[in-house]
Amino acid sequence: MIAVVAAFGLYALTGFCILCWAGIDRPALAPATGLATIGILLATAATIGIQLDPWVLCAGLVALGTITLIRGKLPHRTPRPTLPATILAAWIVLQAAVAAHTPLGGFDGLVTWAYKAHALFAYGTPDSPPFDPALNPGPHPEYPILWPELQANVLRMHHGYDDGLLRAHALVALGCLLLGAYALLADRCGRWWALAFIAPFAASPVVVANASAGNADAILAGMLAIALVATVRGLTEPEDARLLLLAGLCAGAAVLTKNEGLLGVVAILAAAAVVTRRRVLLALAAAAAVVYVPWRVFRSAHHLTDADFTLTSAHLRDRLHELPGIMVTIAGRVLAPTAWGAATILAVILLAVARGRLRAIAVTWAVLLGAGLTLSYLATSLDPGVRLTRNAERTTLQLVLGLLCLAALALRRRDSA
Repeated sequence: MIAVVAAFGLYALTGFCILCWAGIDRPALAPATGLATIGILLATAATIGIQLDPWVLCAGLVALGTITLIRGKLPHRTPRPTLPATILAAWIVLQAAVAAHTPLGGFDGLVTWAYKAHALFAYGTPDSPPFDPALNPGPHPEYPILWPELQANVLRMHHGYDDGLLRAHALVALGCLLLGAYALLADRCGRWWALAFIAPFAASPVVVANASAGNADAILAGMLAIALVATVRGLTEPEDARLLLLAGLCAGAAVLTKNEGLLGVVAILAAAAVVTRRRVLLALAAAAAVVYVPWRVFRSAHHLTDADFTLTSAHLRDRLHELPGIMVTIAGRVLAPTAWGAATILAVILLAVARGRLRAIAVTWAVLLGAGLTLSYLATSLDPGVRLTRNAERTTLQLVLGLLCLAALALRRRDSA
């Protein structure tokens, strides 16, 4: 667990320095900001053939911290932990401690993510067996490498491979992101309301199982939730414009995490563009594109594709009869009381009666993201029913957490800043 604690410290201190430079006075955002920043650095460097050793990252942090001190960028008030944030952090730490003593299991956790993390730890770059279609006919060799690179970085700190370490780090990483989402909501709807909307997601067995298996779905949902809330706040409130920097950072991290991250970022930016028509969205889109380009070039050069998906018109026409069942299944998983209690149902009701642009953004975003997820199930060459039964709950995590966060924004207090 020492390596996990060290990784958390690296995320928190790096993020704190970046927030100081950006003038964003929300210390609880620091771990998520640092995680996204370091993830982008690690993934980009590995893609172009450079392995960043943990000591290099620490040296960079020391340099960044020194410059921050010299330039006087530190906040004027000392951050103080609040009880709701402490409860959320304690829950995640408890789950991480449990996961650290449990063997890694699950097909995707082992084959899709742990395998790649181990290879990046051993080889240093994606020029390795999991990313060679001739050597690895398994699932998703085309997935970007931000998440396995973060996992590999913890293995480097540990100086060896350890299943429990990957599980514990996955839950700590999720905790960083959920704490970041909480920080963006607490000053709008109140700390306890923010916790009330984050808690059903954090406590859900679906989410805990997904993260503790080392999968990236819950991690991606956290990144996209921060990008969504930061974008909405940055575009609708002039005093929150600085949050757009955070939105761009998390959007870049999301597109380097999974293919669904690209879908989620497009839905966020398209919904914001339809409702607000702000030119700054072009800058956010450009930032995400620049971050994504190195991996896309690597993927094309190494002919990495997923044979289970095809977007030909003939294939989609043949699957159109599956459309009603897919839509019903996705909606059912999002609103399932067994997974989130009544939280998502309440969120939909709150957003339906919300005023102003928030409701328009929420509806447009949900429709676009739902349509994208539906198209992904139509495009599969596998049996859609089997894939829906097996994957729909986890692939809709970003939709669930996004709805909860937007509903919390709808409860804005008049005295909130």
